[in-house]
Amino acid sequence: MPASRRCPGPRSPPTRTERGHGRRATRTIKVADVPVWIEFTGATQIAQLRRTVTRKGKRIVEVV
Repeated sequence: MPASRRCPGPRSPPTRTERGHGRRATRTIKVADVPVWIEFTGATQIAQLRRTVTRKGKRIVEVV
């Protein structure tokens, strides 16, 4: 994703890490005011959710 389209937000967003069932999951959320390139009428904020799961040394990252 080009730098101009990345979710703006704090350098160190709120993060939570949990361990259980043989895996470690880290969840992070970034929230920011809507940048000018978002053309969704009425939108005031955007959010990016990221989940990183590590199981048996394999890392999976989901970004929503």
